Amino acid sequence: MGVPHFVLTYCLNTTVLSLSSHADRQTNGKLFYATALVGIFEKPLDLITPDDLRGLRDNRVTESQSHDYKLKLPTRKPTSSATDEPDSDFLVDASAFANTRGGLLLYGVKTARDQSGQDRAYPSAFPGLKDFNFDRERLRLGNSLRTGIDPPISNVQFREVVSPDAPDAPLLLVRVPRGVVGPHMVTGGGRHEIYRRSESGNYPVDVTELEEMFLSGVTWLDHVERFRQERVNRIRAGGSSNPNFEIGSSVFVHVLPIGRLDRLLDLRPHEEELRKVAPLTSAGWSFRFNTHGFMTYNGTVSYTQWFRHGGVEGYSSAYRGSLPKPLGGPTSLLYIKKLSDEVQNFARIAVERMQSVLGLDPPFAVCLASYGFAGSVIYLGPEFGDPHPIESDVELLPPIIVEEPSAPNLDKEMRFLLDVIWQSAGYDGAAPSK
Repeated sequence: MGVPHFVLTYCLNTTVLSLSSHADRQTNGKLFYATALVGIFEKPLDLITPDDLRGLRDNRVTESQSHDYKLKLPTRKPTSSATDEPDSDFLVDASAFANTRGGLLLYGVKTARDQSGQDRAYPSAFPGLKDFNFDRERLRLGNSLRTGIDPPISNVQFREVVSPDAPDAPLLLVRVPRGVVGPHMVTGGGRHEIYRRSESGNYPVDVTELEEMFLSGVTWLDHVERFRQERVNRIRAGGSSNPNFEIGSSVFVHVLPIGRLDRLLDLRPHEEELRKVAPLTSAGWSFRFNTHGFMTYNGTVSYTQWFRHGGVEGYSSAYRGSLPKPLGGPTSLLYIKKLSDEVQNFARIAVERMQSVLGLDPPFAVCLASYGFAGSVIYLGPEFGDPHPIESDVELLPPIIVEEPSAPNLDKEMRFLLDVIWQSAGYDGAAPSK
């Protein structure tokens, strides 16, 4: 049986778009677009021009699953808070895009109508938005996406573009990414509903589709868990890496792009920046390309492994030492404060570099695992009492999901993971009191 034409077209377009996206990030935005395959809806927002908008009108490009035209900005609804709440229809539009494949909202566009007054859903004019304040509207709409949708939609992009018809009245473009950690429910405006997007518009999902959406989210996290388990097993087994790292004790930190572990990035253009990311527990290091991507490493003790899907793995075998005999030794000692500080710092750097260097967007999974410390002790000094023995290894801890580009809660959430290690020795958390 032959493959239907529309399937071939979709596959070809998807491949070209993916490669174009990577090329754009790796050539500082100097990218030539094949207009037959890549249009305005796939271009980076900062490359969209008035000519692109004219093309929508000239070619009578109608609204679809990937984009929607709006004449006016979302309506302000007075509230008791410092900022007004947008019309809940805006939240429906944004959540429907996020729950499907992502999409683009274009504000300041008038659509054509036929003789009977029926909307033809393609642009007829670009009157733009009069008295428009970009910073104010971006803040207002961005806040509504965080407070009116659960879970919030992160990494939504806003762009002001000059109107082809009214230079003093710009258009507002809002690009909503496909949600990976969802489904996203509209909770603003008194609603508690979940929507998706079809070629003809938004629609509320039924029970069967909702179940599929939840399962899709679980599948992405399953990919993360399988990947890190395979990596831990490979390194802990020994003999399968170059250099062959010490495995008497092991700490792993993974920061992985959720939903994109099957992608392929060329790391060569970023080698100079990736060299700067130090391994855990290291004052100096070497670097090299390897089977999995690019690595910085400190002998056989620790490394930072950048994978070709853009994720990163930090590893160290140097957090276990010896407790001196006068303090109750000889026994092995976990350098817990050093581990806590360095793991948090590594996660922060990884999240920042994945965005600024590799051009990846959240969400990211931040993961911690430790092995080989059962029977060791945590000792903080005489003022904190006797050494505390560690009952058992914590192994693979559940991932933290980073959805905001700035990761404002990363340190706080990392402490929850570190608490488990401290508590395995009887302390109450990562900042124990005497």
